[in-house]
Amino acid sequence: MRTTFAGSGGSEAVRRRWAEVAQYYRDLPADRFPHTVALRDALFAAGPVDRFTLGLELLLDGLAAHRSG
Repeated sequence: MRTTFAGSGGSEAVRRRWAEVAQYYRDLPADRFPHTVALRDALFAAGPVDRFTLGLELLLDGLAAHRSG
């Protein structure tokens, strides 16, 4: 089964769900989630491949920082 994301020809239901997720991130309190809030626009600015790449880069950067810290 193939998963389709908003912005790549997906169904209206998928687009609505991504809009709900984006709104959830916009509503996060900056004092509790400062890093997520700082990156929230980047999380939804591009397509699914760019979002995946960003997430992977953030994860790997965090692991590298933890290892060297």
